Amino acid sequence: LFLDLDPGQREFGLPGYISLSLIVKPVLGPNFCQPEPKWEKSVYFGDINVGNNPRRYIECVSLLVKSLPEASKTPLLVNTMGWCQGLGLSLNTEIIRKVKPTVVVQLNSRFKKKNYAHSLSCEYLMSKPSSWTHKTPKLSYSLLEFNAVPERKDAIAMTSKHSWGIPQASILRDIQTLAWMGRRAQFKDLPVYSVPYASVALHVMHEKVPDRGLLAALAYRIVDLCSVPEDKILPAKDRESYSILESSCVTLSCGLGLVRGVDTDSKLIFLATDCPEEKLKQVNCLVGGHLSIPDQIQKLQKSGAYLAPLDK
Repeated sequence: LFLDLDPGQREFGLPGYISLSLIVKPVLGPNFCQPEPKWEKSVYFGDINVGNNPRRYIECVSLLVKSLPEASKTPLLVNTMGWCQGLGLSLNTEIIRKVKPTVVVQLNSRFKKKNYAHSLSCEYLMSKPSSWTHKTPKLSYSLLEFNAVPERKDAIAMTSKHSWGIPQASILRDIQTLAWMGRRAQFKDLPVYSVPYASVALHVMHEKVPDRGLLAALAYRIVDLCSVPEDKILPAKDRESYSILESSCVTLSCGLGLVRGVDTDSKLIFLATDCPEEKLKQVNCLVGGHLSIPDQIQKLQKSGAYLAPLDK
């Protein structure tokens, strides 16, 4: 089992998500070359920077930890995010407390700014107060410390100019998104569903968007398909319009889709997705976030039957 808790530099899938996956093949090479997991449970965090909404991040992590099979003999490997200072340390400390590992591997860089200020021993973490729980659980694990391998020896700083061994994070995310798309049919070949406004709620995770601007914010963007509790939905005053969420919900993802276009006359959203129809019947909310189609792909697209303008 692989618990991937880094929404910005994920090992599998798309940026903005955290996930629990079952891996049955060797994991070799960069993240955009990895095979698809046998199965996966994911939660859409909606951003690549956990510092923008740390409480939601911890709630997403908690949901996945609760999804772990009980009494499973399958090993669990956890990939945490690399933010190790200030709030980042507090978040990773909370993750260790929730997972209760038997082994913690701490990687150290040549650049001090990328390192934790202390070794993450059980005693050190248990001495730190928690911002999210009242009790500090007892921890017992082995700590292994290694030097980071991929850093280029001639790099003298952590700037993009020196690149210290790997491309910029934004470029890596675009490559990973393109690789994910390449394993599937092109979006223009995916089934397109006509979704009435009144059948879904719309939400944007990483930005505050006025209710009347939600359609424009989600047009031609990849959205998360999820099922949220009815008591979290604020129905529209107009029965033919879309609903909105009372607040951001933390729920397991049902799949992904692309909003191919909007017909404002018929009040229909054209959604392209390979999500199975059984799961689609559960979906009542489309959520947008930091995830988008790389600019290089958008520039190549031409208007088609489903790329209707938002306003006439």
